[in-house]
Amino acid sequence: MTYEPPVYPTSIPSQTGATPDLPDRLDDIDWLTAARYNELKKELCAVMTELGTLPKGSSADVKTRLDAIGISVPQDLRTSASPTFAGLNLGAGETTLTNYKVGTWTPKLYAGGNEITSYYYQNGFYTRIGNRVFFHAQLTINNKGAVTGALSIQNLPYTSNAATRNRSVCVLGGSYIMGLTGQHLYGYISEGTTWIDLMYMNGANGAGLDQTHLQTGDTTFFVSGSYII
Repeated sequence: MTYEPPVYPTSIPSQTGATPDLPDRLDDIDWLTAARYNELKKELCAVMTELGTLPKGSSADVKTRLDAIGISVPQDLRTSASPTFAGLNLGAGETTLTNYKVGTWTPKLYAGGNEITSYYYQNGFYTRIGNRVFFHAQLTINNKGAVTGALSIQNLPYTSNAATRNRSVCVLGGSYIMGLTGQHLYGYISEGTTWIDLMYMNGANGAGLDQTHLQTGDTTFFVSGSYII
């Protein structure tokens, strides 16, 4: 689509005699000439460029319109690519936000130090905002095999912060979990790790799930939470 600017007078009309469609006094109205119109466009676009915003339209259309009025826009702001910023300052005295990322990860179920390798599906998603990672995942095993030991979901997208007493608790749910009746499930992420230990409440204390809580196949776990990195 070709951009065609509005047509404005090249000069302020002179008033001679009685002209019904013009004001009685020239200073009753601020006349906008074509030259002044272009000046205003340049001033507006300069402000928009400084703020990192541009007129609506495709990148090619925007570039054409800005070039037509002599506005030079940084290359990263006049292409389809997203502009890159060093960080977002949220206010005086606040830490600059320098990391934001959305992605996927593949949850893996381990018993002891061995992965259960047969799954129906494994899905994981996360959002990183600054130094905190929010995540959720779901997996269903097809066959647990001959593995033994405490259960954990491994392969988190980032390693947790290693500072002392920095453990995070996760919401855990599931189906076809054997040997439990009414016990509360939960998970936790220890300091400096990339896995979630799978737990249940055994009376007043927590205990770890292990291979005996898995059905041969079809056991499913759902987990969600956040942790500091």
